[in-house]
Amino acid sequence: MITVKSLSSEKLVEVIKKGGVGVIPTDTIYGLVGKALSRKTVKRVYKLKQRNPKKPSIILISKIDDLRLFRIKLDENTKKFLQKYWPGKVSVILPCPYKKFSYLHRGTKTLAF
Repeated sequence: MITVKSLSSEKLVEVIKKGGVGVIPTDTIYGLVGKALSRKTVKRVYKLKQRNPKKPSIILISKIDDLRLFRIKLDENTKKFLQKYWPGKVSVILPCPYKKFSYLHRGTKTLAF
Protein backbone atom coordinates (compact mmCIF):
# COMPACT_ATOMS: atom_id res chain seq x y z
CA MET A 1 0.00 0.00 0.00
CA ILE A 2 1.27 3.48 -0.86
CA THR A 3 0.49 6.31 1.53
CA VAL A 4 0.28 9.83 0.21
CA LYS A 5 1.49 12.56 2.51
CA SER A 6 1.56 16.26 1.72
CA LEU A 7 5.05 17.66 2.13
CA SER A 8 6.33 21.20 2.29
CA SER A 9 8.48 22.31 -0.64
CA GLU A 10 11.58 22.12 1.55
CA LYS A 11 10.79 18.56 2.65
CA LEU A 12 10.07 17.49 -0.94
CA VAL A 13 13.46 18.86 -2.05
CA GLU A 14 15.10 16.91 0.78
CA VAL A 15 13.33 13.68 -0.28
CA ILE A 16 14.38 14.15 -3.92
CA LYS A 17 18.01 14.95 -3.01
CA LYS A 18 18.13 11.66 -1.12
CA GLY A 19 16.94 9.74 -4.20
CA GLY A 20 13.24 9.62 -3.37
CA VAL A 21 10.32 10.27 -5.69
CA GLY A 22 7.74 13.02 -5.24
CA VAL A 23 4.57 14.32 -6.84
CA ILE A 24 4.23 17.96 -7.89
CA PRO A 25 1.51 19.92 -9.66
CA THR A 26 2.40 21.30 -13.09
CA ASP A 27 0.41 23.72 -15.22
CA THR A 28 -1.83 20.89 -16.50
CA ILE A 29 -1.27 17.68 -14.51
CA TYR A 30 0.55 16.23 -11.52
CA GLY A 31 4.01 14.91 -12.28
CA LEU A 32 6.27 12.33 -10.67
CA VAL A 33 9.69 13.79 -10.02
CA GLY A 34 13.02 12.49 -8.86
CA LYS A 35 16.73 13.21 -9.06
CA ALA A 36 17.70 13.07 -12.74
CA LEU A 37 21.34 12.38 -11.93
CA SER A 38 20.39 9.13 -10.15
CA ARG A 39 19.90 6.15 -12.48
CA LYS A 40 18.15 4.28 -9.67
CA THR A 41 15.64 7.10 -9.11
CA VAL A 42 14.95 7.52 -12.83
CA LYS A 43 14.35 3.76 -13.10
CA ARG A 44 11.90 3.98 -10.20
CA VAL A 45 10.01 6.91 -11.79
CA TYR A 46 9.69 4.98 -15.06
CA LYS A 47 8.37 1.96 -13.17
CA LEU A 48 5.86 3.96 -11.11
CA LYS A 49 4.58 5.83 -14.15
CA GLN A 50 4.63 2.68 -16.28
CA ARG A 51 6.41 4.91 -18.78
CA ASN A 52 7.50 3.48 -22.10
CA PRO A 53 11.23 2.74 -21.62
CA LYS A 54 11.96 4.07 -25.12
CA LYS A 55 10.67 7.56 -24.26
CA PRO A 56 13.30 10.00 -23.04
CA SER A 57 12.99 11.97 -19.81
CA ILE A 58 12.16 15.62 -19.31
CA ILE A 59 14.46 17.32 -16.84
CA LEU A 60 13.45 20.23 -14.63
CA ILE A 61 16.23 22.64 -13.75
CA SER A 62 16.23 25.84 -11.73
CA LYS A 63 18.82 27.85 -13.64
CA ILE A 64 20.77 27.83 -16.89
CA ASP A 65 23.97 26.89 -15.07
CA ASP A 66 22.37 23.54 -14.16
CA LEU A 67 22.87 22.48 -17.78
CA ARG A 68 26.55 21.99 -16.92
CA LEU A 69 25.54 18.98 -14.80
CA PHE A 70 24.56 17.29 -18.07
CA ARG A 71 27.64 18.54 -19.96
CA ILE A 72 25.45 20.77 -22.15
CA LYS A 73 27.38 23.49 -23.96
CA LEU A 74 25.38 26.40 -25.32
CA ASP A 75 26.15 28.49 -28.37
CA GLU A 76 25.54 32.24 -28.02
CA ASN A 77 22.15 32.23 -29.81
CA THR A 78 20.77 29.44 -27.61
CA LYS A 79 22.13 31.11 -24.48
CA LYS A 80 20.44 34.44 -25.40
CA PHE A 81 17.16 32.62 -26.10
CA LEU A 82 17.26 30.83 -22.75
CA GLN A 83 18.14 34.02 -20.87
CA LYS A 84 15.10 35.68 -22.44
CA TYR A 85 12.56 32.89 -21.79
CA TRP A 86 13.85 31.05 -18.71
CA PRO A 87 12.60 30.58 -16.20
CA GLY A 88 9.29 30.12 -17.92
CA LYS A 89 6.82 27.67 -19.36
CA VAL A 90 8.99 26.49 -22.22
CA SER A 91 10.83 23.24 -22.83
CA VAL A 92 14.02 23.23 -24.84
CA ILE A 93 15.55 20.16 -26.45
CA LEU A 94 19.35 20.26 -26.45
CA PRO A 95 21.97 17.85 -27.79
CA CYS A 96 23.41 15.43 -25.25
CA PRO A 97 25.41 12.76 -27.07
CA TYR A 98 26.98 11.31 -23.94
CA LYS A 99 26.51 7.62 -23.21
CA LYS A 100 26.67 8.48 -19.50
CA PHE A 101 23.20 10.02 -19.86
CA SER A 102 21.67 7.31 -22.07
CA TYR A 103 19.36 6.32 -19.18
CA LEU A 104 17.79 9.78 -19.64
CA HIS A 105 17.93 10.35 -23.40
CA ARG A 106 17.13 6.72 -24.29
CA GLY A 107 19.20 6.78 -27.46
CA THR A 108 17.87 10.09 -28.81
CA LYS A 109 21.10 11.84 -27.75
CA THR A 110 19.03 14.88 -26.80
CA LEU A 111 17.51 16.01 -23.53
CA ALA A 112 14.47 18.18 -22.88
CA PHE A 113 14.85 20.80 -20.14
